[in-house]
Amino acid sequence: MWLMKNNLEFFNYYKGSHVKYRDRIENRKYRIENALRDLRTLGLIRIGGTGKARKVNTDIDMYEYTKGGQLCAWLIKSLDDKQRQNANKEIYDLLLNVFKSRKDSSSITISRFFERCKDKRIFDKLVEYLRYLIQLDHDYEFKSMTDLLVYIFDSGFRDSQEQMNFLTVWYDLIQVLEPEIQNMMLYRMKLSIERMFENMHDLTKEYEEFRFKLRGNYQTIALEAYCKKCKVRRNVALHYLNYVKRFILDAKNEIRVKCPICNTKDSIIIPYLF
Repeated sequence: MWLMKNNLEFFNYYKGSHVKYRDRIENRKYRIENALRDLRTLGLIRIGGTGKARKVNTDIDMYEYTKGGQLCAWLIKSLDDKQRQNANKEIYDLLLNVFKSRKDSSSITISRFFERCKDKRIFDKLVEYLRYLIQLDHDYEFKSMTDLLVYIFDSGFRDSQEQMNFLTVWYDLIQVLEPEIQNMMLYRMKLSIERMFENMHDLTKEYEEFRFKLRGNYQTIALEAYCKKCKVRRNVALHYLNYVKRFILDAKNEIRVKCPICNTKDSIIIPYLF
């Protein structure tokens, strides 16, 4: 009944019609059931229990938001200028509640990142970027909130200054993490960047062997790029924090390094992958 009065699709469909509300609901029943099924498949809602129907003696499913569904709902509300401030506050409280309740290194780091963004008064910008990222037509598949948050450091940000602000907060945070958490986060970011690199390039046997030798070095990223001097591809090892710092300082979408073989300065150009 609420959908018949408030959903634009149904409202416009029956606008000016004299069809009774009970018949409208029956006519659109399968459309609504299919939409609920899609929302469950997406993990945005779930069955939270059953309740008694109002007019017949039967039990019906009662739906509730998942945490992801709550986030999407608040992100949608934040599109409205009048609701944005309250929606952003709810998003902050929701994300902090979700990640602070977990004990893995990623969740601990991400919750502290939110807190620092809030302290630096850039959390509202972070919400803006979350809205931007989930609307992008890209091939990256977000399987969790962690995936989405890792992706905010992608070099495709629309505003380089905002990207620098986020990366600076991230860089400062990583450096002050407890050693055990820092090590696990560095390892996670190493794997993430190397995985992105692998998806973007045809790997050579030499690179695979190079990366394998660095498998135990959790701080160092194994990359491969073309040397302008040698005219061949060379393997490069970069410390993750140095990788981030150089990007912050250079504010470019690439990093230039010395070739480990010919020693020519800035002869190897590597795109940032974050």
